[in-house]
Amino acid sequence: MSFAVLNGKIYYSPERVDEPYDPRADRLLAEAWTPLFDQLREQIEFITWLRFSEGGYQLRIACFADEQVLRDFAVPLIRERFAAYFAQNPDLCGAAQPLSAQAAILNRKLGLDTDVSALAQPGSVELEISHDLAIGRDHDSLEDLRHYYALQTAIARSTLDVIPHTTDLVTRKIFSRIFLDELLHAGFLQSIEISRLLERLRQTWVDYFEFPGEFIQQSDALVAQSLERNWRFHQRPLAERLSLLPEALHGVVQAGLEGLRRYAGPVIKRDQQQELAFSSYAALSALFHLTHNRLSISIAEEAHLCSLLLSLERQRQQQPEQTLQQLLVNQY
Repeated sequence: MSFAVLNGKIYYSPERVDEPYDPRADRLLAEAWTPLFDQLREQIEFITWLRFSEGGYQLRIACFADEQVLRDFAVPLIRERFAAYFAQNPDLCGAAQPLSAQAAILNRKLGLDTDVSALAQPGSVELEISHDLAIGRDHDSLEDLRHYYALQTAIARSTLDVIPHTTDLVTRKIFSRIFLDELLHAGFLQSIEISRLLERLRQTWVDYFEFPGEFIQQSDALVAQSLERNWRFHQRPLAERLSLLPEALHGVVQAGLEGLRRYAGPVIKRDQQQELAFSSYAALSALFHLTHNRLSISIAEEAHLCSLLLSLERQRQQQPEQTLQQLLVNQY
């Protein structure tokens, strides 16, 4: 067996480039990609996806399986499905749209031409099979890759179920806030590691996307204004927090958390001093980011959620340890 990855770029013409939420992209995901994802899973071991703008707005997919399965099953199926979908939805295949400010920064840092004339034609599909699995770079071994993409596949599929049930970013941000807080506190990380992860991720986006120098201070100040209310909210049982979401999303959160409990353990690695491995920080950061990306939540909003969860984590660290006697008294 020759294990390989199929990398795909499905270009489309967004309805809005100046706002994170794009209903046209959501249609592509809900009507074309979700059923195709499920059919591919019949023979494909691992699948992941994200929204991207390298060389033009696109659905970026990656499928990991035996090379022959990718070549004989996945490639023709993907081409057939998207060709048919684009033929029925010509608005997705219009002229290439100008890059947003952040998309332009991304393309510039990738060394690409940001002029609209240089962007890929919406409606085009690029597929490439590769044996470069980033072993030795992103993953220590093939086994580590399998563990990571088993987790990614579970979360990527759960996130797809959010899209048909939410047509506003407010609900999606509540979902991501609840789900990611549960992810961070699923028992795999120490409190100081959660803080470190959130700080690193926030600073990464501030630096990469050239946010104003005062962004973090302004974000922290905004969080401080409602910290007490948010603290009370996050102390409530999960079932109560889920009441803020449409009922259809309650099962989505539970399915995502089940995937987390099932697959996250082997992804969390520690050295001999029990320090969390850099690869584990990277994997968890990717899960955090891709949850926002897949739901069209902006980088700025993601960085702000880092500020909120970081403040809550510092609040937890300041809470005195309860004695056994206090715990018993609190039961009555």
